[in-house]
Amino acid sequence: MAGGGEDSFIQSLGFLLGLTAILALFLSYLGQSTIIAFIATGVVVNAIGVEPEETTLAHMSEVGIVILLFMAGLEVDLGAFLKNWRTAAIIGVGQIVCSTGFFAALSLLILPAIGQEANRNSAVYFGLCLCFSSTILVLGYLKENKSMGTLHGQLCLGTLVLQDAASVLGIAVLGGLKESDDGSSGGIAASILILFGKLVAAMVIIVILERFVLNRLFSMFARSLELLYLGALGYATGLAALAVTAGFSGEITAFLAGVSISRLPYKMHIETKMEPIKALGVAVFFISLGLKLELGQEMLDALPIGFGLAVFTLFATLPLFAALGF
Repeated sequence: MAGGGEDSFIQSLGFLLGLTAILALFLSYLGQSTIIAFIATGVVVNAIGVEPEETTLAHMSEVGIVILLFMAGLEVDLGAFLKNWRTAAIIGVGQIVCSTGFFAALSLLILPAIGQEANRNSAVYFGLCLCFSSTILVLGYLKENKSMGTLHGQLCLGTLVLQDAASVLGIAVLGGLKESDDGSSGGIAASILILFGKLVAAMVIIVILERFVLNRLFSMFARSLELLYLGALGYATGLAALAVTAGFSGEITAFLAGVSISRLPYKMHIETKMEPIKALGVAVFFISLGLKLELGQEMLDALPIGFGLAVFTLFATLPLFAALGF
């Protein structure tokens, strides 16, 4: 156990959160989001040469993302979502396929312009990166504007989940492409089939739990708020851990776990209790992101192109959603 004067994680965490609080207070007078303060903290700490213990920070941020998606699942109106599942599927899949294909083709022009090699793998990776939205930012916006229960809020949730699934699938595809480049065959199809099998298995297990177990189990946990909190936390992280052990996405599984208890009468109590751990995890996630940013000449040269792509993505997505009927 660390004593006085010894390096410990609390020193790094205290320094990071203290600096974040100061920056967040300053930025609040400028009308800026606290997320900017989180990222700026990481950039500043990285620039002055301080090296916090990043492994534990990464673990904390991972917990925050799992809890965030679990709570997003709690917000799903299952009846309304099932009623509009066709629209959600068309919009989600259409956005992923169209955006990825378009930006993958565009990468053949952009990557050589910044001195990078343009090949099949880099094109797919580039297209996927520009296809995805920030789950944290979108959910935060929907919650702040009380839009989570609206039709467009539910459709956004569906699109985000499909994007998370596509990210896992994209990793499998890129791995399969690498194997095919190395002379292996059948890697992509096998990886996709295995992932779909794991997704179906996770959904079947959660449906069985929702039908026969969860109502009675959480009625016992509801004897006190502390038990309810521990039960929900254990359920979300436990299923996520099992999914990761099986080689599937813990985040997607946590979302499905949230959906499975979204119709229980204890939803508001669970959200209230789990909000602090989610907020801390999300804060650490963005601080860790800032720590990875190095403001060297290479990044400064890439900023104009990155900003242009971000603006272009925003305006290119709007007509795409309109064309898909949203």
